[in-house]
Amino acid sequence: MKPNAKAVLVAGDDLSTRALLVSLLESMGLPAVARDSGTEASEYLILHKPLLAVLDTNLTPDEGEAMISSLRLQGVETAFVIITNRTEWSASNINDKRMWFLSKPLAPAEFKAFVGAIKGW
Repeated sequence: MKPNAKAVLVAGDDLSTRALLVSLLESMGLPAVARDSGTEASEYLILHKPLLAVLDTNLTPDEGEAMISSLRLQGVETAFVIITNRTEWSASNINDKRMWFLSKPLAPAEFKAFVGAIKGW
């Protein structure tokens, strides 16, 4: 099933980070919805299949790869932006062309520029 553009999913356990990311996306004209747990995010992804999900995560690459592989098997074609302070993500062997990584700390201008550049993915 093809993804739809109802809203960009923003998921992460930090309320202020989620609120900032939602605000930045909405300032770019992109509707956004926030979820604060991996379970809620996975349920939203499976049900709504948004074009983009922004995950503020402390998952290891193995945990993240397992989660995204499981979602792919369930028909989720969503593109993912992973925001993390874990350096091992950049060295991981995840081979998914619909996945990008941004390091913390993340400047709002950097985030907006990045999302703006991938809007045509």
